[in-house]
Amino acid sequence: MRRSRKIWLGVGAFILTGEPAVNANELQRFVVEGKSDGKTSLPPHNAAQLRTDLANVWAQAGEGGEGGEGGINPETVGNDPAEYAIALQIIAAHFDAGIAAYAGGEREAGAQMFAHGLSEIYAVMEDTFKQRGVTTLGPKLEAAVEAAADKKPLKEVRSRFNDVLLALRDAARRGPQPASPKRMQAFVVGELIERAAAQYSVAQKDKGLEAYLDGLGFAIAARREAKPALESLRSSDKQAAATLANALQLLQRAYPGLKRPTKGDVSEADLLAAASRSRLAVSAYR
Repeated sequence: MRRSRKIWLGVGAFILTGEPAVNANELQRFVVEGKSDGKTSLPPHNAAQLRTDLANVWAQAGEGGEGGEGGINPETVGNDPAEYAIALQIIAAHFDAGIAAYAGGEREAGAQMFAHGLSEIYAVMEDTFKQRGVTTLGPKLEAAVEAAADKKPLKEVRSRFNDVLLALRDAARRGPQPASPKRMQAFVVGELIERAAAQYSVAQKDKGLEAYLDGLGFAIAARREAKPALESLRSSDKQAAATLANALQLLQRAYPGLKRPTKGDVSEADLLAAASRSRLAVSAYR
């Protein structure tokens, strides 16, 4: 008998790969609106149809041009080094936000961030990962979600989080490779900065924790990826390095940690402008 596996849509709500096609409206209610009381369950679904519906839902979610969580194209991500790298960083950003929330006492929110990292990107890319021999990422993501959903001790959840980061590095090594990894990393940092800035605009209107956490995750991921990228740029493109560094400084003020900054501490317009300049500065590095 073929083993069924969990695809997490949110804390307390998951589906098992199986036979009938998923109902898109039902899926959107769970995934996009995040409505789950921990008791509602969905029937088994066909795995291929699930990935298609997830891709459609998240692509539609990103069409409005608001926020930093635009979807990915499952048809091209497996062959495009930049798109593949960005997809992995979107997963990482959700887990970055999740562990920050969990460590800060917001365990439910942390578990939700983990679950989004699994359902938004991994489920869409599962076939691509299989084709490239990425075998550890899915189980590591699921283990982290389950540990957080079960409110395990922080030490255990952090260990699961670290496992995810290692699995993401393995997935990166198995993905399509750019001609210049250092240049590509700079491009990805520009992408993460722009997504964090876009999400900051959303968080100004939405006072819920989730909107802020989405941006915080992108900001943390951008800072982590920026360290080696800036080292390279400072010797090859000082202007681009300075532009990225300026945007990262604003991001640090916009997303200082789990607690939101004082209102008006960072101008939405200034952050968006800095992000746009940083993206332009590294646009040719793709």
